[in-house]
Amino acid sequence: MGRVMHPRWSSSLLLALSVAAVDASAQPPVETAVARPSDDAGHGAAGSPVETRAPAEPQPHELDEIVVTTAGRREQSRTDAVVATEVIDREALRENGAENVAEALEDLPGIEIVPALQGSTVRMQGLDPQHTLILIDGEPVIGRSDGALDLTRIALQDVERIEIVRGASSALYGSAAHGGVINIITRRATAPLALDGRVSLGTYDPYALRGATLDVGLGAAVRHQDFRLRADVGVHRVGAYDLDRSDPATTGSEVTQYDGGLRLGQRVGQTELGLRLRVSRRDLVGIDASATGAVYDRRNRIDELGVSGTLSTEFARGTLATQVYVTQFRDRFVLDQRGSTQEDVDQDTRQRLGEVSSQYSVTTDDARHTFTLGADVQQETLLADRLSRKGTRTRVAPFAQYEWLANEALNLIVAPGFRVDVDSQFGAVASPKLALRLDPHETLVLRASAGRGFRAPNFKELYLSFENPSVGYRVVGNPSVRPETSWSFQLEGTWQPTRAVGVRVSLYRNQIDDLIDTALDESAANVVYTYVNTSSAVTQGSELSLQLQPMRGLDVQLTYVFLDARDLQRGRALTGRPRHRATFRARYSVPGTGFSAIVRGSVVGQRPFYETAENGEVERVLDDPYLSLDARLEQRVGEYVALFAGADNLAGAGGRYLNLRPRGFYAGLRVDY
Repeated sequence: MGRVMHPRWSSSLLLALSVAAVDASAQPPVETAVARPSDDAGHGAAGSPVETRAPAEPQPHELDEIVVTTAGRREQSRTDAVVATEVIDREALRENGAENVAEALEDLPGIEIVPALQGSTVRMQGLDPQHTLILIDGEPVIGRSDGALDLTRIALQDVERIEIVRGASSALYGSAAHGGVINIITRRATAPLALDGRVSLGTYDPYALRGATLDVGLGAAVRHQDFRLRADVGVHRVGAYDLDRSDPATTGSEVTQYDGGLRLGQRVGQTELGLRLRVSRRDLVGIDASATGAVYDRRNRIDELGVSGTLSTEFARGTLATQVYVTQFRDRFVLDQRGSTQEDVDQDTRQRLGEVSSQYSVTTDDARHTFTLGADVQQETLLADRLSRKGTRTRVAPFAQYEWLANEALNLIVAPGFRVDVDSQFGAVASPKLALRLDPHETLVLRASAGRGFRAPNFKELYLSFENPSVGYRVVGNPSVRPETSWSFQLEGTWQPTRAVGVRVSLYRNQIDDLIDTALDESAANVVYTYVNTSSAVTQGSELSLQLQPMRGLDVQLTYVFLDARDLQRGRALTGRPRHRATFRARYSVPGTGFSAIVRGSVVGQRPFYETAENGEVERVLDDPYLSLDARLEQRVGEYVALFAGADNLAGAGGRYLNLRPRGFYAGLRVDY
């Protein structure tokens, strides 16, 4: 669908950016999964009616085994998981033409891709971005800005699949997982020699200002006996564009990114050693303008380096796995006012996150009982110009989960879980969870879960020190602010009456208490805002997915989402959440020709926004419904080469509250050997 870029920044948003830049990478500590990916993880046909993969020549929905690791923090078949896991595999990523994780998630039910200060972020089941945990191979991704993580910075060249778990997952993953978890699994060598590459060029004229879009990715893999190596590099460029030529400001930044990854593995007997390296540099360049006529040249340079090592040993009925990782993130933000230095900004934000995580999973001989025991030890630091002090925190978190097959005939599984996070700043938080699964018929699977979640205050909320003398106010952190807490309830049923029809229905409710927000400090002599636990919110609704194969070569997926999201403190709907949203995806391939075509998109209903009128009254404004539509064609040429062309945002969606990248076109080729 139309790819989301950050909105035009007015002078007020410039001030907000100056504050929010302090929080770049200030993600609260989160915990990681440790699991050894299987050799064939991510391969196979659809595992349930909501599986997003469409094979090269779609066959009826077959329940082939797909191995997942996110739902239970251990390796297991997706069809056996107690907690539902949605998977976007490698083939689906190729077919959709997605270039980054944000684009890959666009048309999933219950997930919205929304503009952030530096790109696009995710909103799951109506919850704000800071309530969804993003992982890469079980490691938390750092570098959040004002609680939002820019998913456009995660390219897909080395991604094997994406696993999505909805609902509170703090019982296994800790902070920031009470809305759900998105785990990005990278590729590993599975063949003696493999080479792949992708080149794509595009444009969204007449809005383009500086050049076309470019996406290049190259990968190579080698496997010799028990040794594996895979290396990937990529170059990604998005030209700046402007939807309003009445001022010098640009609507979308020019983005240039270079990234690379290296993954090594060596198996010795029943033990596997692994090493992974990820590095990236991202430059964002744009122009901003204020209502007073001032013009600013803006640049963000973001550097990231991550190193991790794993050690996994298999025993007769269990696995002991340990993972160690360190990630460093730096964001330098420069704002240069043309013709003046009065409002120039030069901010440097540096974050480091390190963790040692170990867990043991064991299954009894009769396969009726599975125990998972583990602990995470994490240390995080943040140094930023607008913090009153260096942010440092340490966390120790033991966790346990038990899966009991209570009735084999009905496949009734009961899975309680529990975790305690002991944090150096706010003490201990307990996160219990209970999940159930029941298969009353071979075509029907029922799942239910209830869990408590939390989000730790980030360093901005604790230590921010920001002053705006031109407007006359200050914003200061509050070291006494408490973690946000939540209860989540999920109920889901999947029904597959025939091999060509699949249905999924889910109901959910999330209530978050002690939400952290800014409020006026009435005890201060001047105008001072600080962070306090002010309110509660509820998001509840239903999701319906229907997947059909009405004829050979045609695969259709339709979804509808109803969302009721309310701010309980103010007694009104949460900003920007549509009550109704429908998505569709149709893929047609001509058997034996290598030709395929995909059309996908979404229809989004009205969204509420709130503006302050001149008299000080808050007015509710409903933004217009919109249609987002993408199309893509692909033709295989021989065994290893495919040519493709496509168009994004064909319907030209966009508006006052909708900052989508304008209509664009692209073409390229892909090579797989």
